[in-house]
Amino acid sequence: MIRRLVPLVLVFIASAALAQTETPADLSVAIVADATVDANQRITFQVDVTNNGPGVAQGVQVYGTSDVTQSGGCNGTFLTLGGTMEPGSHALVPCTTSAPRTDRDVVLTARAVSGTSDPNPANNVATRTVHAVAAPDLSIALYAPSVVAPAVGFAVGVSYANNSLTVGETGVTVTLGLPSGVQVVSMPQNCTQSAGVVTCQIGTVPANTLTVFPEPDFEITVVAVKASGARLLQFTGDIKGNEPEPVISNNHAVATVAVSRTFYVTDTADSLADAIDEANLACTDNFPCTIAFQLGTPPASGYFTLKPHRALPKITGKNILIDGSTQTRLTGDTNPDGPEIFIDGSENPWEDAIVFDEPCGGELAFVAIGNFRNAAVSMLGGPYGVTDPCGAGNFPGGAYVHDNYLGVDPTGTHAAPNGRGVVISERLIGGGVVNNLISGNHRSGVWIGLAFQPLVYSNTIGIDIHHQPLPNGASGVFAGPLVTDLGIQNNYIAFNHDFGIAIDRRAVGVNMIANSIFANLQPGIDIGLDGPTPDRDIPAPVIVSAQYDPAQNKTIVVVSAHEPVVGDPPDLALYANDAPHPSGYGDGQYYLGRQQFDAKSGGLTMSVDGDWRGKWVAATVTRNDFNFGAGHATTSEFSLAVKVE
Repeated sequence: MIRRLVPLVLVFIASAALAQTETPADLSVAIVADATVDANQRITFQVDVTNNGPGVAQGVQVYGTSDVTQSGGCNGTFLTLGGTMEPGSHALVPCTTSAPRTDRDVVLTARAVSGTSDPNPANNVATRTVHAVAAPDLSIALYAPSVVAPAVGFAVGVSYANNSLTVGETGVTVTLGLPSGVQVVSMPQNCTQSAGVVTCQIGTVPANTLTVFPEPDFEITVVAVKASGARLLQFTGDIKGNEPEPVISNNHAVATVAVSRTFYVTDTADSLADAIDEANLACTDNFPCTIAFQLGTPPASGYFTLKPHRALPKITGKNILIDGSTQTRLTGDTNPDGPEIFIDGSENPWEDAIVFDEPCGGELAFVAIGNFRNAAVSMLGGPYGVTDPCGAGNFPGGAYVHDNYLGVDPTGTHAAPNGRGVVISERLIGGGVVNNLISGNHRSGVWIGLAFQPLVYSNTIGIDIHHQPLPNGASGVFAGPLVTDLGIQNNYIAFNHDFGIAIDRRAVGVNMIANSIFANLQPGIDIGLDGPTPDRDIPAPVIVSAQYDPAQNKTIVVVSAHEPVVGDPPDLALYANDAPHPSGYGDGQYYLGRQQFDAKSGGLTMSVDGDWRGKWVAATVTRNDFNFGAGHATTSEFSLAVKVE
């Protein structure tokens, strides 16, 4: 027993000796704050904490208060993990108090404590008095495109506000500083220009005057003159008035615009092919490039028809944008029904129109493409494994195809059929088909063979601009076996000669929500390309009942959906239709909404505003198999349709 007690006593003595020899740490605090602040805004200040040594301060905590009611604050904030500060180090801790609302002096107090002995506790506390003034608080913001082409006009938007809750500002003036190489095309009548400065007289800006983002209060239109090479333009904006402001940091704004390397299409024959060749050679880094159209006076049709004499080269350069809106901005909207540029393959023997071959940030916008044997647009490339082919470190994504007419002429009403509208067969992350009219093609509107996380969003597929039938010859959208995490959302898919959306059973994570799908020859959604299979894959839900309740003016739909309890709760989406599909299963003509539900419940009851009697309702369920952010969202086929009584 004695031999066991001796080491315990020694340990106790050693610990006591360590406590007696602990090196103290002298903490000191100071407050960093503006001398004058806006009484109508929260007061923000910083507590500057310094460890003057000689020891390490452990368990450091900082407290900031004021004689205004504390809101937000910094009470008990740890400076670092574990609250440790080395000798000679300091840290700034942000603190916030409530708005004083009136003119007054405000006393700020800061205090720092630690678990280490402090030889000079008197400097652990600091105070500072700031003066709060109920005054105007003007702010300004600038909006401009991130990338522009030279010789093509663009807008610089200005938003301003008075954030004060009580005090207006008179005699407000906004001044805009223009970079060299920019010319003003138009500006509001209350603005004048002198050299590189535009001055706009605003007048009085009342208190609590805000601007709804992102609509600007006014715009000026400018153009960047042509120059060799790419460059950056910086616009500045400043706002001031007659009454002094305590806060002026938000009276200045900056907008930076990249003027792309630009290659011009100047004739309707081979100039487009030449521009693509030039861009492929020049665009080897991440600075944007634009193929712009400068085709002179528009013809009587309102749009230019390009009939290339040679095959258009594949796009192999980085960040190349083919932008038909450059012609619109140059000569005006001469074709209100659609684009001003029509790329016509009717006289050409080659297969494809625009091909993005392993692009980095490629983009096609505001053109019509028709009469090509294979695809209007093809996205090719990959697979890449873990290597970033674009050199940017974040796999910036595949091509984006938006605001085009594919398979339809620029009137938006007549078919100009390609083999397919869009073909995607690339392994780059992302890419998207957004806001296009894709109709009248011989095969599918959108055909996706290989893709990871692409998006098909807000397209019109199988109808014309007046919502009249203009079907594609196969499915509206096809997703093949090598597709992963495809989002199909907010599209209008109707009258196609096969399925609305056809999905190979081996595709992973096809999420379909809020589309309008109806009147296709085959069912609206088909997984496996084998007709309705409601008990396979993600089982389709079952509509138990659908009845109108006149007392509430609501349609009540009871749905049964048996989902496994995995990941996040599943989503149930409800649709109504003028009539069921001939198969008896639903379409999704009118999207009525969606709701998450507890998978253990076996379904839910959804309430929809209005009287839907005489319509046929159907539903889909989306399994959200996510754990810690990883996984897939997969949507079922439509349920059987049930008539609302």
